[in-house]
Amino acid sequence: MEPAEARSDVFASPGDTYKGHVVIVGADPLFVETVTPQLEALGMMVVHPGTTSMEARRRSIPESAVVVLDADGERDDEVMSLSRDMPDTKHVLMSGSLDQAGVRAALREGFRGAISKDIPLVRFGSAILSVAQGDLVVEVESFRRPTGVDADITSVVAASLTRREREVLALLVEGATGAEMATRLSLSPHTVRTHVQNVMSKLQVHSRVEAVAYAVRHRFVHPKEGTRPDEVA
Repeated sequence: MEPAEARSDVFASPGDTYKGHVVIVGADPLFVETVTPQLEALGMMVVHPGTTSMEARRRSIPESAVVVLDADGERDDEVMSLSRDMPDTKHVLMSGSLDQAGVRAALREGFRGAISKDIPLVRFGSAILSVAQGDLVVEVESFRRPTGVDADITSVVAASLTRREREVLALLVEGATGAEMATRLSLSPHTVRTHVQNVMSKLQVHSRVEAVAYAVRHRFVHPKEGTRPDEVA
């Protein structure tokens, strides 16, 4: 995971926070030490029991917590059954070798997120915050969009966009400026820039114009209304 630069503006604005517990299960202490400042800056209380998924089931974890499970070195059946055994918490699968099959399996089992360990630190924090706020999040750096239209890859890209990122993308399609988006979404200009950068990163494009073209081509949003359809073809 790429470290954030040592300055405060890499973090979300005070309005984009979650006052709750994040329990990181099975991860290396160095990884936890790296991500904790980012999560705490977003208002979260980080708990690291350092246990396996099996041991986590025996611990008392707040019902409102987000449980991030490092699946590397874990048995697949134990990992995938965690959400069934702890239904009152939101679960995020984290691994250094996630692929489409692994993401889809996790989401079928009730996980609210699937995250690669190689994503930038700021995107890790944004992903956990989005899960805490009720979004379904896929953050897998290794997915690459092919040159041609691939419905399966496109559906994964669509699933990776959070609710807020879809709102930002819709406003980009409308032609809204950064300042207009900040006003309409009640966000800070920096937070808007972060969302725009996340959208471009996920769509594998290099400019806002390319992001708009990709969104319209794959019907993520309608070009005139600036709203997204319920499903992406």
